[in-house]
Amino acid sequence: MAAAWAVPIHFGTFWPVGCERVRPDRFFGPGADFARHAEAVSPGTRVRVLRPGESVEVRRP
Repeated sequence: MAAAWAVPIHFGTFWPVGCERVRPDRFFGPGADFARHAEAVSPGTRVRVLRPGESVEVRRP
């Protein structure tokens, strides 16, 4: 049984402040990479990639 939702966490969040401006590919890219891989291995799983400071509420059906 596949997960209904997946939310990748902690990608790049342990970098020092300001590094996302220097290497944005290392800060924002991993979430999108995760979403692409999740679609390939579990097409029924909804993936929500959050930007820093965003949140999501997942409700049970």
